[in-house]
Amino acid sequence: MRDKLYVAILSVVFFFLLIWCPVMVGLEKVSLMKFPDNRNYIVPAEISEKMPFSEVLNKIEEGKATLENVYTNYLPAYNQVVQTIQNAESSMQVNFVGILSSSNNQNNNLENTAESDVNAITGENGENIQEETKPPLPNFTVTYVGEDAHRKFYAIRPYDFLESVLKLDEKKLYRNMRHEAEQINRIIKANTDVNFYLYIGTVMQDTAYFNDIMPNELCTYDMFHEFMDSIEGAAGKDYFKIGTLEDRLSKQWKTDHHWNSIGSYDVYCDILNMVRKNTPEIGEPVKILETKYYPGVKMRGSYSALSGYREFYEDFFAYEYDLSNQGSRNASMRDRSREYEEGKFDDTKDIFLDHYSNYYIGRSKYSYDNNNGRNLLIIGDSLTYWSAWLIAANFENTYLYFPWDGQVMDYNQYIKDNEITDVLMMVYSQAGIFNVYGYCKYEQIQTK
Repeated sequence: MRDKLYVAILSVVFFFLLIWCPVMVGLEKVSLMKFPDNRNYIVPAEISEKMPFSEVLNKIEEGKATLENVYTNYLPAYNQVVQTIQNAESSMQVNFVGILSSSNNQNNNLENTAESDVNAITGENGENIQEETKPPLPNFTVTYVGEDAHRKFYAIRPYDFLESVLKLDEKKLYRNMRHEAEQINRIIKANTDVNFYLYIGTVMQDTAYFNDIMPNELCTYDMFHEFMDSIEGAAGKDYFKIGTLEDRLSKQWKTDHHWNSIGSYDVYCDILNMVRKNTPEIGEPVKILETKYYPGVKMRGSYSALSGYREFYEDFFAYEYDLSNQGSRNASMRDRSREYEEGKFDDTKDIFLDHYSNYYIGRSKYSYDNNNGRNLLIIGDSLTYWSAWLIAANFENTYLYFPWDGQVMDYNQYIKDNEITDVLMMVYSQAGIFNVYGYCKYEQIQTK
């Protein structure tokens, strides 16, 4: 009897979990439930195209990864347990990193002093020629604070920001980059009746100065520019400008790869100026009215959440724009500024609450009363959250498609059905160029 009772209880528990997890996934997709994002991304194993039946095997691996995601990230109390452990680890980590930073700071002071020395060189006639070395690097320390399956994370002081570094080897990154470029070129060539624009959100690893700060890590600057040069037939192409450390600190959140309001407005102006060269009727960029500050809201971004390092944060803020000349704005697109002003959210239980994705309500379509005859399709990722609705203010209708959703798109039919005049691919470099997470599958955009 005892054995039967034991088997019966286990059967009930397993049946409950079998039903619970997919139900929670469904409720989250229709926005009836919201789960904390622990960034536990399950990436399917990649089967070489040289293997027999590789396409079928890759589909099987994708299915296995989907099941693993459902029956891991949606288990009851899983997110709460993970966050509790992360908070405990972070508390210990802060003290440990502080000790390392103090020690590294002393070493950096010595190194920077040595770099700023002036070399004395003897000329042909015996005179002393003073040759200055390159300007000394700023006084900073770089300390490893954690990693996930794809990236390592570093704390950089005294600027108090976090940065990520890809873990994939150089050959794999080059291979991914060239494959993604081929796919984008395929999409561009598939329909020349629309204007296709490309905009890439870069990170510090894509910049020329990256190795000045992290000399022992791989810099993706050359790969990124090879990618940009290989895109053919686009009506325009551009990228997020963080060419100096000051740009990185002012235009992006300090603990996240996403741009803040300063950066997103720069992006908006970049894109509008790129598109207006071909279609000036979309008009000028809208103006900034004011900056809304939320000093009680501590922004700890995805780098903090993924590494568990919580010491760095900044006050959350957002721009308010003048949309009076764009006609009425669809009420379903309104942001959550009032909720933030009234404190109608609780980040005490989740210090890594993702304010970046929480502030603006993402939609699949935006409409403004512009009457300029331009309809835009944005192929995007999370970078579009702070920019898509604003870019849409210069078009009549704007539609969003996210390759990570797993939805197959008949590209030419979609363009025809929605009378699309312009297409903007707007993606984050590590996902959209190097495809390190495996979810940016341009193959889902069918062009045959």
